[in-house]
Parts: sequence; structure tokens; C-alpha cells
Amino acid sequence: MFILNVYFKFRCYSKNDSLTIDHSGIPESYREARHIIVNIVVSDVFPKLVSKCLITELKNFLTSTSKRSGCWPEIDSFLNEFFTKSLPSSTKLQSSFQIDTHSAIILYYLKNKSTRFERVNQLINQIDKIFFIDENIQRIALRSQQHRKFIDQLIEDDKCVTLDKLSNEQSKFTVNLTSQTKNTKFPGLNINLLAHLSQLLTGKQQQHITNIILDDYLQVIILIKRQI
Repeated sequence: MFILNVYFKFRCYSKNDSLTIDHSGIPESYREARHIIVNIVVSDVFPKLVSKCLITELKNFLTSTSKRSGCWPEIDSFLNEFFTKSLPSSTKLQSSFQIDTHSAIILYYLKNKSTRFERVNQLINQIDKIFFIDENIQRIALRSQQHRKFIDQLIEDDKCVTLDKLSNEQSKFTVNLTSQTKNTKFPGLNINLLAHLSQLLTGKQQQHITNIILDDYLQVIILIKRQI
């Protein structure tokens, strides 16, 4: 454990091969001090978390930081390197990164409005299409002309989108997904997005999704209810 005293306390605990970072005692008014702490965490703590595949601890810190201070450029830069270099090159990291339970990391990575379209494209097309199961990625892709063809390809067979449809057997990202995510089926896009953003779909896309809902998705819902 180390403690840095500058009118506040910053703690970093290590126990049982896990790490807990507590910076809640740093007042919002001490922005320069918080900036120093973020630099320490990004340059020293984050690389150690990644090297040990402690992705949940990384997610927890990002969640608390996002709620308190918005998006820090230093963290944004670190995440850009994580998603463009570290994650694509490490099968161990890919097996540890859970797209569903670690979605807060993806959310932070996509905070910057000037880069989010480019980053969604990188996640889907350069790492793994399975990232499309993330609702925030779907929302951004839906607003991008660049991904219209991708969505067209997913729904052209009038069948629900599944994990098998998005990825392949070699994908390491499916290893630690929750059973609910592994069995997920959605009518082209998350049902919540369809309820609020269907106007962004083309007429042809709306027709395909209507067919999926009537002929496939509702059948899945009925089957689940019968099993219950």
C-alpha cells in the first residue's frame, strides 16, 4: 500500500492478486492534484493491471473516475493504446476482456465525440465483430453511414443476430462472456435502440427488422416463456 498526502489520501491496495484503487478522498476542487494522481495511475498502475490481465480492476477505476471527473486525456490516450495495440496482440488479454461485464471500459473509450466513429470501426473491423453486442457500439454504428452496409449484412437473412453470426470459433472474446450474453439474440439491433432510434434506419432495414421480429425474434421469446 502507498499513500500520497497532499490535503487528501490516495490509496492503492493489492491483495490476493487483485488491486483496489481508492481516490475518493481527493476533493473535486483539487483538480491539479487529481491530474497528478491520474498521471501516476496511467503511467504506473494501469500498465501493471493490463500485464496481469486485471481488467475488472481497470473497469472499476474508470467507472469511478468517469462519474467524478468526466474524460481525462491521459486515460483516453492509454485506452487508445490498449484497444489498438495491447488487446489485438494478446490472446490472453482477449480471453480476460469481457465485452459485456467490462462494457464501462468501452463506454469510456468512446466518450470522445471526435474519435468515436473511427474507434467503433476499429473495434468491429480490426479486432472482432463480436464488439457489436455492446449497446453503445450499436448506437454509434446506427448513426454512422460508414456502418450501414455492415448492419445490412447482419439482417439481410431476416434472422436474429447471435454470437455465432458475429464471431467465429477462434475468437477468444467469447471465453468469459456470461451465459446470458452467449445465448443472446436480438433483431438486428438492441430492442431498446429500436424503440428510440428506429427513424435512423433505412426503409429496407426497417422491413428486414420487422421480418426478423415477426418470424424469428418473437418465436424465441415464446419459446423462452414456455420453458419458464
